[in-house]
Parts: sequence; structure tokens; C-alpha cells
Amino acid sequence: MNFTALQTNGLKLMLSIAQRSNGTPVQAPVLAEFENLKVGYVGKILFKLRTAGLIQAARGKNGGYSLVRDGEEISVFDVLKALEVKEFDSHVCPNVRKNNPCAHSKDCGLRPVMQSIDNYIETLTSSISLTALVQDEKEMVSRLQHMDL
Repeated sequence: MNFTALQTNGLKLMLSIAQRSNGTPVQAPVLAEFENLKVGYVGKILFKLRTAGLIQAARGKNGGYSLVRDGEEISVFDVLKALEVKEFDSHVCPNVRKNNPCAHSKDCGLRPVMQSIDNYIETLTSSISLTALVQDEKEMVSRLQHMDL
């Protein structure tokens, strides 16, 4: 399962905000430079994250973006959902999410597989907070190996 570039970059930006804010807002150009992204693209992502209620913007000389809640209260799923574009739904079967009858057969075997994958991803990403992402890679690998999903 692949995530969109928007989702991946959104996660990186949220992690950067969580790591760099220290109680003060982080400006979009600083985030863009650190993540090696164009400022306009970063602005687009930040707008979506702000609209979803995950970050807030402060104007002015010392303005920028900060998390609305503590990083422990924001999950990876929250970020993915805010930037969601469910590509597999339309490419595999447009009826998967809607639970509509399948056009290919009365008893579609693909729908439960796709729904299980979707549920697994939601369960996994809901259990990982931004704060957890600040851990080093070895700690995260260990944590993932010991998760009971």
C-alpha cells in the first residue's frame, strides 16, 4: 500500500513542527528548507492540516505553525486522514468503501481483502503518535515488532 506524496510530506512536516516548535511557531519557509520542498507546496499542505484542526497558524514577525494539541494526542492516522486521497478505492473497485454490490459478482472476494487492509492500516497508524515518531529508528522498529495487531 502506497501513501500519496501529500500524505508522506504532510507527516514529515508535522514531525518537523513537533520537533522544532518548542512552544514557538515554525515558519513555512523554515519547514520548506528543512524538508527540501517548495514553499508553495508546503503552504498547501499546511493549509489542509490547519483546516483539519491539527495545527494552528500565528501571524506576524514571530508567527508560524504549531501543533494544536500535544504530539502524543495526534496520531499518524489523524495526519493521513487529513490529507487523504483513497487511490485504491477507485482503481480497484469503486464499491469497496461504499459497501455497494460488486459489479463483477454477487459474492465479491476482493471487498473483504481491501476492507481488511484498510482496517489494518487505520489500526496501526492510529496507535502511533507524533511523539512516538520522534524516537530513533531502532526504538520504532522494536515498538512495531511488539505491537499486537
